[in-house]
Amino acid sequence: MEVSELDLTGYFHRPPHPSEIAGERLDLRGRKLGRILFIVPSYRDSERLRGMLDALAGQKFRDFDVAIIYGHEDRFLKDKRLRIVHVKRKKDLGFAGAVYLGQCIALADGYEYFIAADVDRVPSSSRSIFALHAEAEATGADYVAGGLAGIGNPGTRFLGALVRTRLLGRSGLYPLPLYLGFEDIEFHYRLLASKAGFSQVASETSALRPSGIAEAPRLGFKLCKLLCSGGRDSTYFYSDLFGNHNLPESFLAHGAPVGAAGLL
Repeated sequence: MEVSELDLTGYFHRPPHPSEIAGERLDLRGRKLGRILFIVPSYRDSERLRGMLDALAGQKFRDFDVAIIYGHEDRFLKDKRLRIVHVKRKKDLGFAGAVYLGQCIALADGYEYFIAADVDRVPSSSRSIFALHAEAEATGADYVAGGLAGIGNPGTRFLGALVRTRLLGRSGLYPLPLYLGFEDIEFHYRLLASKAGFSQVASETSALRPSGIAEAPRLGFKLCKLLCSGGRDSTYFYSDLFGNHNLPESFLAHGAPVGAAGLL
């Protein structure tokens, strides 16, 4: 299905239910879930996805699961080294839609933390996830970011960062329905606006593959600063750029969380 065929108008008034986005799924996580859900959006990119899975399989910290959110035409890329839930999108809402769906799974299945990273932003060492988790546990921070190899802090701290899932109850979920190119920064400021305890590890925890974007355009940061100017205000998270209220309560059935199996 092409994006041009989608009717997105309703999403300005309500967030989509996960069942509207999620298609075919294959859950290979097993009975015992980890503490962290690592969300990986992928679209027609099996080569870089393999590189991401190799980096995740090499992590010393093992108490995490992986959610791969594919395009509707992609084939599942299985990997016995990792506990993975594979989900196809029947509506392609871009990277933002994939992160949004992954956050819904993290909420529904009770993960304590989640990490969302583009397929070309891989853990830079075998201790990357350990370093982020150790910082969160030591400081009690809700939101822990690390450095990006070769760049340091590019401004979009959210990608590759560790976020406490319960924080979504205050910040809302990833922005939809539009893909505007600076939603990472918007969500970063929305997390800060929700009074998240923020911390950053000194070491580099992620690296871009050669085909990744080395540096976001300066114009993008200027636009973000303009449009997210209220990001540090304590009430900002009540309304994001689209007038959407993407709060987790939208995904509760009769006051009780719906499990991922029921949603997908």
